[in-house]
Amino acid sequence: MADIDSPEDAPSFDGLLLEFVGRARSLLRASAELEGGIISANRAFAEAVGGDEGELRGTPIWKLLSKESGLRLREVLARGGSREPVLLGFFDVYGHPFDAEVVVGVGADGFGLIGERPPHEAKALSEHLQRLNNELSTLAREHARQEKKHRKTAERLEKARAELDQSYWHLKKIQESVPICMGCSRIKTDDLKWQNLVEYLKENQIFLSHGYCPACSATQLERTPGGAP
Repeated sequence: MADIDSPEDAPSFDGLLLEFVGRARSLLRASAELEGGIISANRAFAEAVGGDEGELRGTPIWKLLSKESGLRLREVLARGGSREPVLLGFFDVYGHPFDAEVVVGVGADGFGLIGERPPHEAKALSEHLQRLNNELSTLAREHARQEKKHRKTAERLEKARAELDQSYWHLKKIQESVPICMGCSRIKTDDLKWQNLVEYLKENQIFLSHGYCPACSATQLERTPGGAP
């Protein structure tokens, strides 16, 4: 089989691997100084701890580990690393714990971690995300229902306001003038009908102030026992 010549500017396999790991969404990777300050982290690691890839730079990795896991990692570093997965307990920025199985490599200037969450935890996380998605869908439907209900209520209120405005206009017009026939003294009502004056006044007594004129007042007193002689 003939050798395949690669272009001089072709990326190395290690470079491609590092680029892939950097973009990975489930494979966790972080590198740190020997003292523990984070040098770099891929997207998956940053999302797992709830931070930003740039913001994590310089953060002591010990702050993201439980006390027991911090001691375990120090022991692994003292042995020069581990090719076998090591279970470490992390905390995100909100204080929520999560586990990760990682291999640890140690160099002259620092160390690196690469691994993933245990399968059972990944499944639990997926189920949790699914529940959150279902709750979000339920809330969205309820919001749409409430919005529709509020829109109908607003329409009813607008209709009631328009009716009140119309009633106010009619009341104002009634107060301003009452169409009355100069011949028979009947009143022209809102529905364009002519009504007896007395009946109209009785039906619209809310607009009248009751009392007696001087002549009727004297007559009423005469009819009242013990009234004026």
